[in-house]
Amino acid sequence: MTTSYEIEQLAATIGEIVYIEVAKWRLYLNDAHLHTAVAEGIAPLLEAHQLDRRGVFACLEGIAVTLGSGKTLPLTDLIPDRVITQLWEVLEEM
Repeated sequence: MTTSYEIEQLAATIGEIVYIEVAKWRLYLNDAHLHTAVAEGIAPLLEAHQLDRRGVFACLEGIAVTLGSGKTLPLTDLIPDRVITQLWEVLEEM
């Protein structure tokens, strides 16, 4: 069972490496307060030893980000592909 401490550690790691990129501006997930939601979605995959790219992508895609205009986009639309790949590589090492 994943503890809240383990989720916090995972969230901290995610928050430091994953960012949203808009018009060449980078907003890291910890600053956007999205790192915990991502960690909570990925933790069950890690715990069940069912981590795969499709599951990680589905987790990111399932998190809706509300923009200033009130429009919502899936997190995957805001994270560069190279950053998703970097996240995957970090998760594989866990």
